[in-house]
Amino acid sequence: MSIDWSKHHRFMPHPGWCGPTTIWMVLDACGVKKNINKITKAVWKKWYGTPPQLMAAYLARYFGEVGYEEGCEIKDIEWHLGLGRIVIVNWMDRGVGHYSIVSGYNGNLLTMIDSSRERGGVHIMMDNE
Repeated sequence: MSIDWSKHHRFMPHPGWCGPTTIWMVLDACGVKKNINKITKAVWKKWYGTPPQLMAAYLARYFGEVGYEEGCEIKDIEWHLGLGRIVIVNWMDRGVGHYSIVSGYNGNLLTMIDSSRERGGVHIMMDNE
C-alpha cells in the first residue's frame, strides 16, 4: 500500500493527543472519516495518554487484521512495510511515549509522519537513535 501521507497529515489539536491524531490520520488515509473528538473520547486517558492496547482495539473496529508488538526492531518494521502494512510506532520522545506513522525506511533512516508541530509533520530518525 502506497499512501501519500501529505494528503492525510494532521497536527495534534491539543497537547498529548498524538495517539488519537495518529488514528485519525490512518483512518483518513483508508477512507474512513471520523471526528477527532470521538476518537479521543474512545482511546485517550488524561492521566496516561493512549494505551497501545486501546489503539489496537479501536483500529480493529475498522480493519480485519491489526497487530500489536512490543519491543520490535527495525527489521520488524521494515518487514511490515515491505508487506504494504501501515506501521504505527510508539517511541520515546524526550522521555515520554509518542506515536508516529512510519512512512519509510531506507537502510538507516526511518521516516515518520508526526503529529507534533515541533517537527513540521515529518520526523527522520537514524535507526540507531
